[in-house]
Amino acid sequence: MERIPETLVRALVSGAITGRANVVGYSCEYHVRIRAGQEVPGSRVLRVYLSRKLPKDQLRPQDIIPATFWGCETDCVVIGEVVAAALVRPTREYNPDRFISPQRRALGIAARLSAPVEPVVGLAVLKEGRTTGVTRGTIIDTEATLSVNYGEALGNITFSRCLVIEGKPGAYLAGGDSGSVTREDSGTPEQQAAVGLNFAGTTGGYGIANRMSLVA
Repeated sequence: MERIPETLVRALVSGAITGRANVVGYSCEYHVRIRAGQEVPGSRVLRVYLSRKLPKDQLRPQDIIPATFWGCETDCVVIGEVVAAALVRPTREYNPDRFISPQRRALGIAARLSAPVEPVVGLAVLKEGRTTGVTRGTIIDTEATLSVNYGEALGNITFSRCLVIEGKPGAYLAGGDSGSVTREDSGTPEQQAAVGLNFAGTTGGYGIANRMSLVA
């Protein structure tokens, strides 16, 4: 994917798009427009992420996303509100062994972290989380900038270079799954290289992760 120019990124950050109602983020790379589930050949769009989509007559004029921005068509994708997926308060009955599969216990987490791979759009992935167990999905963005809700204590914090993962089928991530590893969904467990570290999810069922190569 081609990254959008820094001048356009600065325009987005200035509030030209991010300051509008229901906008939770945007992609820093161009995407192909999807119509009726199919890619439109030769198209190039600026992707904007929304918590929800409303009819124009229910929005203030200044909150309507323009059809084009800086000469590029926009494409709005509804992912829901982005919220931190950390487990806030474990119960006294919490037993980590309940949430570790025999395969993971046998292999050790280091086997999957030793040689992470760089994520690409369209890559099939999976994760094994404390709350939802094993779920599968597809990476739809590798350069997203998103506003993550951390509750009353911290409010919203903006993260860049995020991976956005669409669960297939169903939700990819839920509260308590933070810290689980997204890895390639191919080969045997010992062959599945780490791709990202999950830290947030959306009310629309999407997972948000940091690319593993940037995790210290």
